Amino acid sequence: MHAAVVALSELHEAVFADHMTRTFGVRWEPREMGRDRNPSWAITDVPEELVAEFSTRARQIEVEKDRDPVARPGHARDAAGEAGPLAC
Repeated sequence: MHAAVVALSELHEAVFADHMTRTFGVRWEPREMGRDRNPSWAITDVPEELVAEFSTRARQIEVEKDRDPVARPGHARDAAGEAGPLAC
């Protein structure tokens, strides 16, 4: 199921980029997304500072992972709602 969702997401991004290119004439460039992440296609000539200003999702996820142990890989809540490592 995950592979199908990823494929559908990639198709959506490609169709959206194509529409943006035809409608507005934008150009695209690969942009680094951080360590251990694949590059992403971004509109050319958008300054990195502007991208950072509007790209808060990754930072919000990191804050939540630090705040909530359940958000960390390998942890879940038990029946009483207590966080702990997953049993293998």
